[in-house]
Amino acid sequence: MLARRSREVARLHRVLDDVPSRGELLQYEKRFLELFEEINATREEIDKRFAAYNFYNEERKLQAQEGELVASVHSSFVPAMRSASGQRQFLEQASRFVESARTLAQKQTVQLDKRRARRDAKAVERDALADSQRAYFRAVKQLQQQAERNEALAARIQEAGLEEPAE
Repeated sequence: MLARRSREVARLHRVLDDVPSRGELLQYEKRFLELFEEINATREEIDKRFAAYNFYNEERKLQAQEGELVASVHSSFVPAMRSASGQRQFLEQASRFVESARTLAQKQTVQLDKRRARRDAKAVERDALADSQRAYFRAVKQLQQQAERNEALAARIQEAGLEEPAE
């Protein structure tokens, strides 16, 4: 009978030891937050590098197009100026280049507007997440205060002898 009761007490102690204490839970929470922040920092760094790569790649393409345009104008200028029809064709070609540049500028403006809209949407999302995080921290603080209050009340009850201590 005593051995069975000792085994039961030992089993219950193991069950209780498996439940993390408040301090351990706070440590786990702190470590999870640290890991979350580290992952966020890494993700932000990767996003910045991708954005920089995409920006420089687009810039390289635009400069290549500009170089081709300048080379084309340079190679066709002298032969075009020799005759009136050549001059007219050169002016028509130049006006097409100008129109092409305007179209490209409009496309770039549209892209810029889209990027600004995405940035603004992400700012709103970030603000909402920050509000959620602040609410979470307030709730955790309230939970900690209530747990401390509960422990103090339990200690007072035990001191008053109104309840047997729990094992």
